[in-house]
Amino acid sequence: MVGQRVHVQKFVRHAGAVSLATLLSRILGYVRDALVASVLGGGHLTDAFYAAFRLSNLFRRMLGEGPLSTAFVPIFSEHLAKREPKEARDFFQSLFTALGLLLLVLVGVGLLASPLIVSLAAGGFKSSNPDTFDLTVTLTRLMFPFLFFVCLAAISSAALNALGHFFIPALAPAMLSVTTIVYIVCIKQWAMDPMQGLALSTTVGGALHLAMVWPLLRREGMAPRWKWNPGHPDIRRVTLWFCPPCGGSRLIK
Repeated sequence: MVGQRVHVQKFVRHAGAVSLATLLSRILGYVRDALVASVLGGGHLTDAFYAAFRLSNLFRRMLGEGPLSTAFVPIFSEHLAKREPKEARDFFQSLFTALGLLLLVLVGVGLLASPLIVSLAAGGFKSSNPDTFDLTVTLTRLMFPFLFFVCLAAISSAALNALGHFFIPALAPAMLSVTTIVYIVCIKQWAMDPMQGLALSTTVGGALHLAMVWPLLRREGMAPRWKWNPGHPDIRRVTLWFCPPCGGSRLIK
């Protein structure tokens, strides 16, 4: 009974921490959206900014917070349950390295292929308003590195959740709102191109998101280090997860 009571108390404490962090993040997000709306107003500036942001955010959801975290957490937790901290650390650092390299390639392709990506995702701009199309391409290039930081932050937050840390990982995404608010309130009037500055603040927010969870990773002995090991068996299990015909979902169990 005592053990069960402690477990319930711990669950309530973690749930409260996540709820508080989520509430703070939502409030900051509302303030951010209100400020962005006041700056952009309406018209082609709004269309270009949100189209560019949706593109980088789409890749983030596909890679950083979706199947990858679903595949990573059970394997990582399995090592922790078996009291294998070294194996858990090796797995995390190997995956972090492999994901970082993949993201660098994707960001590089995204920067070069931004006109094509925008044409496929928002092709109407090109025919109806070429200026909006060109601005969207520019903003997409400035915001695409956001993908690199936020995906690495997502996998880091998943590891911290498995290790029992919830408040900071839940609050860290609010750095995107914080940097945008600071830019609009304090920096925008000094920027040579306010729209490009707004896009850059998004990328800086992604970098601060990752920076915010880094100290906890270090404290837990999980600080990311270069560990190129594509043959790692757990990396293979994560890779197979993305290929259902290969039996990935069975290997994860």
